Amino acid sequence: DYASQTWDATTPYDGYDWYDYAGMNAEFGFADEAQAFTILPAEKTDATTRASIGGKDLVDGSYVVTAAEPFLNYLFKLDTQRGTNAALAPWQDACAWLFYEATQGTDFAKEVELAQAAYTIDVTSDQVGTDPGLFNEANFGAYDEAMAALKALPTDADPAEVRAAINTLAEAYDEALVPNPIVDGAYYVLFNDNAKIKENNKEAKAMYINTANNNLYWGKYNVEDLGFVFKAIATDEDDKFYLQSLATGLYIGGGKGFCDYFPSTAEPTYPATFYGYPGYGSYRIKTNDWTLCPQGNPGGDKDGPNPVWGYNGDNGQPYQEWTWSLKTVAEDDLEQLVNNAFIDAIAQYKNATFEVKDQPGYCKQENVDAFNTLYAQAKTMGGAEPEAKLQMVADLSQAYGKANNDVQPVVDGAYYYVVSKYAAYAEKFGAPAAMYTAPDQVRESGLSTVFADKFDENNAHYIFKFTAKEGVENGFNMQNAVDGWYVNTGDGDSWYGEVTTCTETAVNAQLVKPYGVGKFFIADETDDAVSRCVRNNTDPEKIVQRGSVYGWTTITDDIAEAIQWYNAWELIPVSEDKVTELVASTKAADAAADAAAQAADEYLASVADQVAEMTGEGSTLSDAAKAAVQAAYDALVAAQKAEKYDVTTTADDYAAMKAALEQAIAQAEEGERDLWEIAEEPSATFEAGKTYVLKNAYNSKYLSTNGGTVTSVNVIEDTEVWSVEAADDGFYYLKSESEAGYWQYVEYSSQAWEDGTPYDGYDWYNYAGMNAEFGTIGGAQLFTILAPTATEEDSRTSVGKDKTLVENSYVFTAKDEVLGKFYKLGVQGDNAALEPWREDVAWLFYEATPKADAAKALQLAIEAYGGLEMQGGTNPGYYSADAVAEYNAAVSAAESALESQADEDAMRAATAALKEAGKKEYETIAISADEVYFIVSAGYGPGYYTTADPPAESEWYDDREAYAMYNADGVVKWGNFDNTNPKFAYKFEQGTDGNWNLKNIADNTYIEKGKAAYGQDVTVTEGAVMTQEFALVSEGKFAITWSEDRSGKYVYTLTASHNGSKNGEAEPGNIKVWGSASEAAKFGVNVWYLIPVGDEMKEKLTAVGGIAAGGEGFSVVPGKGKVTFTSDKAETVQVVSAAGAVLAVKKVEAGETVSINLVPGIYLVNGTKVIVR
Repeated sequence: DYASQTWDATTPYDGYDWYDYAGMNAEFGFADEAQAFTILPAEKTDATTRASIGGKDLVDGSYVVTAAEPFLNYLFKLDTQRGTNAALAPWQDACAWLFYEATQGTDFAKEVELAQAAYTIDVTSDQVGTDPGLFNEANFGAYDEAMAALKALPTDADPAEVRAAINTLAEAYDEALVPNPIVDGAYYVLFNDNAKIKENNKEAKAMYINTANNNLYWGKYNVEDLGFVFKAIATDEDDKFYLQSLATGLYIGGGKGFCDYFPSTAEPTYPATFYGYPGYGSYRIKTNDWTLCPQGNPGGDKDGPNPVWGYNGDNGQPYQEWTWSLKTVAEDDLEQLVNNAFIDAIAQYKNATFEVKDQPGYCKQENVDAFNTLYAQAKTMGGAEPEAKLQMVADLSQAYGKANNDVQPVVDGAYYYVVSKYAAYAEKFGAPAAMYTAPDQVRESGLSTVFADKFDENNAHYIFKFTAKEGVENGFNMQNAVDGWYVNTGDGDSWYGEVTTCTETAVNAQLVKPYGVGKFFIADETDDAVSRCVRNNTDPEKIVQRGSVYGWTTITDDIAEAIQWYNAWELIPVSEDKVTELVASTKAADAAADAAAQAADEYLASVADQVAEMTGEGSTLSDAAKAAVQAAYDALVAAQKAEKYDVTTTADDYAAMKAALEQAIAQAEEGERDLWEIAEEPSATFEAGKTYVLKNAYNSKYLSTNGGTVTSVNVIEDTEVWSVEAADDGFYYLKSESEAGYWQYVEYSSQAWEDGTPYDGYDWYNYAGMNAEFGTIGGAQLFTILAPTATEEDSRTSVGKDKTLVENSYVFTAKDEVLGKFYKLGVQGDNAALEPWREDVAWLFYEATPKADAAKALQLAIEAYGGLEMQGGTNPGYYSADAVAEYNAAVSAAESALESQADEDAMRAATAALKEAGKKEYETIAISADEVYFIVSAGYGPGYYTTADPPAESEWYDDREAYAMYNADGVVKWGNFDNTNPKFAYKFEQGTDGNWNLKNIADNTYIEKGKAAYGQDVTVTEGAVMTQEFALVSEGKFAITWSEDRSGKYVYTLTASHNGSKNGEAEPGNIKVWGSASEAAKFGVNVWYLIPVGDEMKEKLTAVGGIAAGGEGFSVVPGKGKVTFTSDKAETVQVVSAAGAVLAVKKVEAGETVSINLVPGIYLVNGTKVIVR
């Protein structure tokens, strides 16, 4: 009766629809139920008549077979679709048939042959068994007998006997192909039978009801766990059964939607429909018209537990992710399972605890009491029958689940604080975060923002009125008690990562779903999959106190321990009287804070220019005074910027910040700096109790500290004053006047290298910039201070036999030898420390006495401009040697004027020159047209970074593989850099706009551009289409964007984890569009070096349009902290680490000598192995 199923009010199903294209488009049975047909000669007419064939060509002798009765006014004709399917349909598609007369033959031997072929069954042993969906073993035995009987007939057998044997075989054939049914009242385990489980040799995974939330789950099967056993209970319809969990007594419920849960029910409510694949034992199962499908890949590495959720796809094949096999549980096995489950239940619930509180989400006392009563009864049932134990196991499970899941409700019309359960936040700030609305903080979309800040129960901004929204299950309009605005939705097209907004009138209700005892998952009614979350970070130090609430996790996500419950909320009730009281006091506090903020804003405006002058480049204040003023000013500016969404800063807070800035300015204006008169010549002798500047006798640098009670000792171009104090027996203490602390003793012999050599000061502090500590005299290091001797023998005074003794110099040597070595104050690179190596260990004493302010301006200019980092280099983006020399000369002249106590005019001239040199923006080395470069990552590791602080810098030349760009497969990719592989080489062709067309030599394609959106690939073209812009963000480092977008909004980055990836954590992939040039400048990420190709590449590049090979032959001499090489001819020299990373590429002119500073280690310099100490 095709009219009983319709697509709409007028269109019935046809034979294909009726059987869902399953390969069975008709049924066969007895004559009293047969379909009557008309069989008429075909007519070529478009009219829908019983004989019409539509627009097809008429075939002589063809007939149209039409059902006797129409369906919904349609004439159904026998036609074909998809080439191999025939059915009744009203569409007049290929509905004409030719009739060939058939008469029964008399060749019985042939009939036997055809019957054997027709009724042969091709199945494997795996398809025969006793479980549902498999072929029945007994039926196959009868089939085998029937086939054998037919084959045994003699060639002259009676025709009637032959036909009878064929009919017997046909019946046995049909019965053998009938699969075992699902049996009413039988017990089964429902295994996911995805073929990937067998392919990957994974353990079996089966379905169960999770008692934590009473939803359907799947997980690794345990043969001793009753929770995996279900009872099948038949319904009035074929292939439909209720499935009851024996462990819980609950029934599998109806699917709620796509990718949503299957909750359980206490009563049989939703029958499961089984769509089987005969002979495979595999079923697609639906409840409430949603297919049961395990979340995640059951053949993958995750064993679960994970939810079973709704799916609506099917490919008509067994052993898919959404199919299940039913394995029968025998009665004997079931009894043992029941006994084990009963024992386990008694043990499991022995120490059950419940959080009972008169607050939404917490347990109800009556449910807890009911469970405890039931548990007391269960403990007396040790000798009960299995049926009674089974019932008790289910009752306990349901009672326990009810106690934890039937929690206190959210009350319509009640007021609640909405407080985050993010544990790491509460631990850091001493209180949890809480949600509030900020109507004045308007986003680009025109919608206002929802924030979270440190919870205070006296602040009514954290209170919301919850009003149930009709027709929305668990839906509430959340209205703020102070400003009256409503929590609304995410700002943008996607919920993930979008800021939660608020509106003046109610728009979208918030779905408030239980998410564990005392916790709720809050989501928008239009997308209940994505929760409201507090801004989080796995590093507690980077968690911010105040931030916008945003959408991120789904209710099923696994949350990392470090950010546990950042997506969960507690609702703390507040009485109406208390709300009235708190709203009044909060509004009064807001008014006072607004007034104080206004006063602070006016004060900021009045001192802005003064602060800029005091902290700017021309300021004569000390660094400490400038820092104090800037910090106080920044704090007030930050508060000013946050006024629109700040509900915690009080009037007193604003007043305190204003007062702090006033005090910092006043102190800076009155502050004095201790300056020193430095002797022009070093003292011939030193005296205990006097103060000195200590200058190294061999590198003309001064001993200095960086500030702080525990500090570094760096040799820098500065003067710092030290005092020498006498101890007993000819020993001395060394004291920093700036630190007011003594150089402290360290037991270096407690740490040693494998060869027995002790650590020195550099090793002890791991070259971390801190090579000594300062403290009280009780822990001070004792030194001898003696004139140097030039001897090979290691002694207290030796500076090495190759050193020239410098007049009036002295050697500081630690009192005690360490493992037979004398430790002296020496220099490596830019660091000073105690060491046993005799490296620059002699010092000159320049007496320092306090002086007037005549040199103050010059001293401060040196502090402000004398420490600029101008590395210099030969690659694009680096300052040229001339530029660095010009700057260094200005610094040197200024220092010389100060040291020499030049006259006032000379000091003023030196000050002006140094400021000019420090301000000058030197031209860096340009990118060369038609040059070939490697484009190598120069950031903090693969990835992008968006939060307040960057990760630890990890330059490309550190101990790891470099990452570089290359073109392949239509996009720009990145991989581990190999400077011998032409695929990483790009030829730079300058465009008419001054920017660059980048041609990858190996791929012979050009970089085009990425789509103007985050996370998009960067494409390539065969010809030059789009130029690329290189923006210098720091010396030698470029951000790259395409010239179409001159705003620099998007730059190219490696693909990796959010907020920076450590070495080795990122897999090579495609270059993506992300970040901005300003972000690159701020954090040093998303930036790139341009490395000219080396000599080893030149021959390879010549073959593909690159550059010619260079010269050969050079000498290389390893030194301490550097390598020096001289080339006989123009040469490109490359330094490679032992791990294969390219560290430096230098062009050397014929006869030129060049040095490169390196940390100690083993290197290859153009293939020559060298060791740097």
